[in-house]
Amino acid sequence: MNIAGHMQDTLRHLGRAAVNTATHPRRYALHYGLEAASLAARPGRYVVRRSFHAADAAIGAAFTLAGTIIALVPAAPAGAVLTLAAAAIAVLPSMKAKGALSITQATANQQRSPTTKGVELSGITWAGGDLYYAVDDADTNLYAVTISVSRDNGTITANSVGNGVHVSGVYDMEGCAFDPLTGNVWVSCEYNANKGKDALIFEIDPATGRNLRSAPVPSIYKNCYGNFSLEALTISGDGLTMWTCNEEALSVDGEKSSQDAGSVVRLQKFTRANGLENWKPDGQWAYLTEPVGTIPLIYNNDTKTRCGVASLTALPDGSLLTLERRCYNGSTYTNSTSARFVNFIYKVDFDGATDTSNIASLKNADYTRVKKTLLHTFSHSSTMRNYEGMCLGPRLNISNTSSLILIADGGSYAYKTVSSFKLSGLNIASLTTTSTGGTLSPGPGPFRYLSGTNLTASISDVDYPSAYTNNTASITNVLWTFDNATFGYGNSASLTLTGDHTLNWLFNSSNTSSPIDDADSFETYAAGASAADGEVGAWTGDGEVMAFTYDTPASPGYPMPKDSHTQVLDIDGSVARAYANTTNGNDRIDLMLQVTRRQPDSQVPSIPDGTKLAIQCATNGVLELYCRDAAGALGWVSLDDGRSFAQGEWIRISIALDSTTVPGEEFALLRVNGKAFETASGFHAPDAPTPGGAWYRTAAGSADGRISSLSFNGTTKIDDVIKTTEAWTPERAAAADGETYVDGIPLSWLEANGYGDEPQALADATANPNLRALGYTAADIFDSGIDPEADEPFQVTSISINDENKLELTFNGVREDLGNAARDALYPVLRRSRLSDPEEAVGGTTSYTLSPRETRWVSDDPVADEQGFYRVHVEPQR
Repeated sequence: MNIAGHMQDTLRHLGRAAVNTATHPRRYALHYGLEAASLAARPGRYVVRRSFHAADAAIGAAFTLAGTIIALVPAAPAGAVLTLAAAAIAVLPSMKAKGALSITQATANQQRSPTTKGVELSGITWAGGDLYYAVDDADTNLYAVTISVSRDNGTITANSVGNGVHVSGVYDMEGCAFDPLTGNVWVSCEYNANKGKDALIFEIDPATGRNLRSAPVPSIYKNCYGNFSLEALTISGDGLTMWTCNEEALSVDGEKSSQDAGSVVRLQKFTRANGLENWKPDGQWAYLTEPVGTIPLIYNNDTKTRCGVASLTALPDGSLLTLERRCYNGSTYTNSTSARFVNFIYKVDFDGATDTSNIASLKNADYTRVKKTLLHTFSHSSTMRNYEGMCLGPRLNISNTSSLILIADGGSYAYKTVSSFKLSGLNIASLTTTSTGGTLSPGPGPFRYLSGTNLTASISDVDYPSAYTNNTASITNVLWTFDNATFGYGNSASLTLTGDHTLNWLFNSSNTSSPIDDADSFETYAAGASAADGEVGAWTGDGEVMAFTYDTPASPGYPMPKDSHTQVLDIDGSVARAYANTTNGNDRIDLMLQVTRRQPDSQVPSIPDGTKLAIQCATNGVLELYCRDAAGALGWVSLDDGRSFAQGEWIRISIALDSTTVPGEEFALLRVNGKAFETASGFHAPDAPTPGGAWYRTAAGSADGRISSLSFNGTTKIDDVIKTTEAWTPERAAAADGETYVDGIPLSWLEANGYGDEPQALADATANPNLRALGYTAADIFDSGIDPEADEPFQVTSISINDENKLELTFNGVREDLGNAARDALYPVLRRSRLSDPEEAVGGTTSYTLSPRETRWVSDDPVADEQGFYRVHVEPQR
């Protein structure tokens, strides 16, 4: 088959077609005026003060030659700044939080509401906001619990236990942990010798109670004493580590706790790479509980004493908290209401401890236990409050402080209560992500990280349809917002977390009104109507309307949805359709077409003079386009991008022609089933004539380049032929200096250098100035915001210590088109103690000035007395 179009135009548009950048991720690649190799060859310069080691010098020499080409901290300039800051800079600190943890109580023993639900809640986990989940060890229910915590002081202002969801296939659930990567809840089930049940860990859908999968618990836990098995469960804030442990010793490891001696338990670690993978055991460490002490409690004429691990809480810095519960009585009673409970909260120190995974019995074995540091003790001597569950709650509006929530197992006599504590010493940031579709990475959250953590989030498995109605083109793109304020585009976002944040992935559709110049749906003609006899509208030639039913492809295109596709125009020879010239705009042709592969012995069709484009299907099912290739040669270009179309297959074709007043300079974008063809013969865009894109130079041109006719030669069938006119206006926004920027790049520079300025328009900038048209490659050095004509790359121009002993760095790049949070994320500062050490992010904030054009970064915390190596890295902005 062969399609030829003639176009005429009297106006050149600066705007380009709204192109699906997801389909063509490299289309708008721009590069700095200097080659990347020459930039990389420039040695990076580091701030180095005092205690400089020879080993560091050798590492530094190698590192700078292969260092980041965008941003390396230079040596401090000579003069007043160096003199003022020399002593202080000589001892730059590590910014990672290493302060001691402390715990203070905020709310003591608030009654759970209502008391009729979740009678024996023994585990609790935070799922974001005021939502928690808890498990009941007396039934098989998972409960949604609402606990409102004052962010100002950590007190519990209200709590409510919801209806339980029955969980299938579980028993005696003692611990639970919310999974931020999947949004599900993992539960630990205690060993039950009477029922022949092993200690197991399951993943549960909290909405339905469905048992999804289990974690591989090491077989050594089969040696648990009855009712002293997997009492605790916790998952780290990034969702990649899970911890559990037995409440008291395994039978192969020793005895349960007594008045004089504690019990040795095994802390079990699991890890995974992502939420799709299952957990893998990744080490065990021995932990010694406290002894019971004093006289044991007599309950139902049976001695019940214990001091074991009731709960675990993983913290974002990698450390682990344990909740030990001791139960005893001061004298011999048979009334359990006089029981005394004492809870201890410890921080675990794994330094120097032995991995006991391969030790079959800890009795008389040679190993080193973990150490523990007591953070808080609280007791209940007058009433029976049996606290078994503990989890990290939301961060508070108090420096370096988060909430810690505990829940009590009510039992037959115990009080059903919750308590809150303030955990100080860690600056914790959280991130929640949402999406209306696609696959999130890392996941939905909420996640907890140390403040200052740099994180790359992304979304995949996203469909980018270009669906059309009779009069509107709707192009769907990915838009993300950070804290509902900072906007970005594309499938990934680089973030620096310093507080509680929400990342929303949205699918934004821009509707472009496209006046229909002509539309041909052959449903309106009688079957047998002949184009040769003038019975099929403006069509002429060897075509006849025939009854033919087909299914439209699932991929997007431009069929007319009101029609049933039961009649088509059957072509056997040559047909043509003339179009009247339209006013300003760019032309588009959309149609349904049945593929006819060219036969091996058939001749290549001749192309009439003045033809802009022609399309045919080769013998192998690959489309070919008659146009000019990247070198300007006229002929057939293979559109081989891995797609091949079958004989008789119905496809949706869309051809966008970019009108121009310069003959021979028109470009066309061809989509089949919604996807364009990006080959070496195409160009990035009409105004960015760099090879390797999806725009193709037309074969011929004229000073009035509009489409005037469409013709088909061969044997095929067509349906729903529509011609529209579209403006394709670029989205732009003026900055404070009066210049117009696109993705932080001066529009005047783009136009002067022949680059396109319309990667993908999503909204009118006048209606929402926060929106920018983003589509250039993430590696663009223009993201630093410096003058594209500058002779030097991005660099730090001054270094100092201010009056608050905070580090100040000044850059020569400015991004005034970004908000504060986005600019902070654009310029992360990284530090290492020695050049051989791994880098750590340093928290800080930015501000900028236009005269002089510079950005200033100030560290969040004061610097202390130790050496450091700093560099600035420009994060990709999409």
